[in-house]
Amino acid sequence: MLFPEENKQNTNRHASFFPVENPFCEVKMTMINFRRTGGVVGRELSVELDLGSIPGLAAQRLQGLLTEANFFEIPDVGNLMSRPDEYEYVITVVAGNSIRTIHVTDSSMPEPIRPLVEELTQLAQAMT
Repeated sequence: MLFPEENKQNTNRHASFFPVENPFCEVKMTMINFRRTGGVVGRELSVELDLGSIPGLAAQRLQGLLTEANFFEIPDVGNLMSRPDEYEYVITVVAGNSIRTIHVTDSSMPEPIRPLVEELTQLAQAMT
């Protein structure tokens, strides 16, 4: 099952991800485009998600990760140079009238977005 948390009884475990002032909760549509390239094998992994069309708890989890990461405020990584065999990530988020694309590698990734990248990687792997 792609979104296993939908079957869990305890729905309150995600409640802390959604403060009232969360701008993503007010947005009618949030799209996430995720692509991972590189690595030892060099296989590309990607997924495009419309949070309005995936199960509620999964969409809320992703919105919470975007909010926790402060995605639209993450500074641009200057000279993006990847090390041999490390992954490169491109994440684009469209939330209402706001669009933001970030390019990071395993070694240049700001810590606040690491949980989001891990979640998107798992979703992309589950969809392939």
